Order: sequence, then structure tokens, then C-alpha cells
Amino acid sequence: VMTMAILIQIDDELYAQAKAAATDGRTAPKQIELWARVGKAALANPDIPATLIWDIIVAGNQPSESFQFME
Repeated sequence: VMTMAILIQIDDELYAQAKAAATDGRTAPKQIELWARVGKAALANPDIPATLIWDIIVAGNQPSESFQFME
């Protein structure tokens, strides 16, 4: 997936919230991108709980070697 840097204006409070909420090494811009992806998917799938959408999207962003399978 090719990404392109585009400058957009973000409310200072939203940026601060994203910075505080960012985990797993995400930056504030990546946190906002994640929120946007979850929101977009939630709007497209109103019957699916947003928390489930969040979990699916976050899991899909994890490198496969971070998962351990029990034998």
C-alpha cells in the first residue's frame, strides 16, 4: 500500500487526545488514521459493534510474527 503525505489541519485538542491515546508505537497521526478507519468501517457496518471493528482492524495491523500459536 502506497502512502502519501498530505497536510491537513487538525484541531489541537483532537491532536492532543490522539497523542495521549496512541499505543503500540503509533504516532498521533497514525492514531487519527486508525480512528478514521474504525469510524468509516463502523458507519458502513452499523450492525457490528465498534469495539469488534476496532479489534479486527488493530489485529490486522499487527505483524504476523507477534502472534504465537499453541501446539
